Amino acid sequence: MKIAIDVRRVADFGVGTYIRNLVRTLARKDGTNEYLLVTGPEPREFDPLPENFERVVFRLGDQSFRNH
Repeated sequence: MKIAIDVRRVADFGVGTYIRNLVRTLARKDGTNEYLLVTGPEPREFDPLPENFERVVFRLGDQSFRNH
């Protein structure tokens, strides 16, 4: 299964902590599903991730209609 996770708010407090913990836990426990991490134009770095994780850049800004 392919699962997309929006990680653009990973630097924020609260939801950012949740995103970081979610990605770290999935990286440790799930080697079968494929994960697409949707990042902004300036992607944040995560710890080294397994091969089933891929970063996809969403180049439009936060104010873009397509962002919603």
